[in-house]
Amino acid sequence: MKKNIKSEKGLTLVEVLAATVILGIVLISFMSFFAQSARFTVHNSEKLTAVEVAEDVMGEIRQGKTAIPTAKYKNFEIFIAVTDGPANTKLKKAVITVKNTSKSELKSKDFVTEMYFKPASGVSS
Repeated sequence: MKKNIKSEKGLTLVEVLAATVILGIVLISFMSFFAQSARFTVHNSEKLTAVEVAEDVMGEIRQGKTAIPTAKYKNFEIFIAVTDGPANTKLKKAVITVKNTSKSELKSKDFVTEMYFKPASGVSS
């Protein structure tokens, strides 16, 4: 009888359950990594888009445009404050704030940038 028990090969139910639990814990750890990576990618995409909008607005300001077409930037509110630049210069200072108004789960902080520019002829603050 003892000889028959020793010759049986295979895994017990307890061993199978333990292996399943360990495998589940490892897989959950990896899946949370991928979910966090996806959230990070969405956040960076929103931030990069805000930077691109700000650069586009800067280009329009440098060309002397004072009215920025807001319909061009659907999910963003743009605020521009133009003041005089450093003393004894003909430069102006523009502070551009780009606010993301999309209804995404991640709410990024506003993107703010500053620039000095030489106003086009006939443009005033």
